[in-house]
Amino acid sequence: MSRIWELERKLRAGEPLTESDLEQARNYLDSEEIVERTIAYDIVMRDADLAERQHILQLLEEECRKALDSKASYPCNLVLVLRRIPMPTLAASVVFRQFVTVAASAGSTGCRMNAIYVLEKLADSGDVAAMESLTSAMSDRDVLVRQNAGNAVARIRRHDNSQ
Repeated sequence: MSRIWELERKLRAGEPLTESDLEQARNYLDSEEIVERTIAYDIVMRDADLAERQHILQLLEEECRKALDSKASYPCNLVLVLRRIPMPTLAASVVFRQFVTVAASAGSTGCRMNAIYVLEKLADSGDVAAMESLTSAMSDRDVLVRQNAGNAVARIRRHDNSQ
């Protein structure tokens, strides 16, 4: 088992990561495997200084661009990492927004589920296209995707009505 998977397990379990763990994660930023790179982006971005965060955001944007260009499968982990991107950065990137919109309708069920979370974040900030994608996802072929999209739309509407 690759060391990055052990680091991800620690992260998910809420265990603190040491500086050594973070250094090991940085070694996976240029892995040949998209899943390993994506886990590394997620881990490193949590503790990155501004310069390193900017670098990782550029890498993430390139990963999204490649996925869009290839029209191959959309990595679920890549969509999930987009949840951690600060809203102004996420909203300002045409590539991130396009990637998550396409992933919400074209990816695997897990990928579409993860995309709902990112779309909700965008739609809640006023992104009309994201709200349209969420509304469309309410008709998804998978019941869980439909339910999550419906719940996201309801939360956004409640939030809008409370302001």
